[in-house]
Amino acid sequence: MVIDKIHISNLKGESHVVIYKDEGLTNMPASERSDRQRAIVSEVLAKEWDSSSVTLIHDSEGAPSISEFPEMNISISHSGNWVAVQWSEELAVGIDIQVIKDGLYKGRYYFVNADEEVKHEMNDSNLLIIWSAKEALYKLKKGAVSRYKEAITIVEIGEEGILAEVDAEEINCGYIKNDEYILVYAD
Repeated sequence: MVIDKIHISNLKGESHVVIYKDEGLTNMPASERSDRQRAIVSEVLAKEWDSSSVTLIHDSEGAPSISEFPEMNISISHSGNWVAVQWSEELAVGIDIQVIKDGLYKGRYYFVNADEEVKHEMNDSNLLIIWSAKEALYKLKKGAVSRYKEAITIVEIGEEGILAEVDAEEINCGYIKNDEYILVYAD
């Protein structure tokens, strides 16, 4: 079931986000879950784009695209029973959704750099935002990021959004945080 639709507009162009929840994903084996997530994305995009079907494909780097709509830039994320899709005809896009969870503090050294350690309180909420923002930005750049942990720095986490630097380029991200998930989107 589609939970939310977001229309994002900025000076560079527009992108769209659909957030979908499927309770059936929770107890599925990983191999079946992946197939179901792909089917969800195809169903949602076919409906949104008023198409009889869409075929999800991936390039050699794993970046998704739709064979029937090659002009569309899309990004896909899933966590638990949540699936999020972002697309734009004009902009590169990157999205990440993460189910709220505790215990990231121990593993922060895998993704938090020294600047972030100093600038941000290392609580579960901020750590999840940092992790999700880095994932969305990595997708936005289609994996062309050197040294993931160091090359992406979350400069500011504010009520209005996230400011990040990716290989010295400043990028603004939006985010939604509720009781179930954190969603970060970039374009």
